[in-house]
Amino acid sequence: MKAHARALMYFEAYMRARPGGGALNPAASGAKHTSARFDDKEVSLLGRIYRGLEEPDHLSGLYALRQGAGPSDEVLSAEQNGRWWDALTLYELKSRAPAHEGGEEEEGALTEADAGRLQCLLRSGHLHSVLQQVSLLKVL
Repeated sequence: MKAHARALMYFEAYMRARPGGGALNPAASGAKHTSARFDDKEVSLLGRIYRGLEEPDHLSGLYALRQGAGPSDEVLSAEQNGRWWDALTLYELKSRAPAHEGGEEEEGALTEADAGRLQCLLRSGHLHSVLQQVSLLKVL
């Protein structure tokens, strides 16, 4: 929890230091119609930080900063709201998608999709399924 709070502190300092960053809250600066601009990577980073802080209110408003929700946003939202079956489905889709170029996984390493599937099964109380999945992963 402390690491996520520290990450948020550094992210806020970064936003204030960059050109046009100023105040993150336009109402606090007294300026009209100005707001900090976030790119997709920054929104994703904030989503991971808020998830670690267990801040569902911040997460639900965060994705309004992005034009459209991406697959990672949908997974985070489903997990944050306890919709484990939805998150499991999204991880399944992610594991079947072609691997990104240049980002090859180490052979035998647990992928993000694998870890997410196991976490969803664990959180939804399907311990036997977790054991089966782990045994299958050990064989691969």
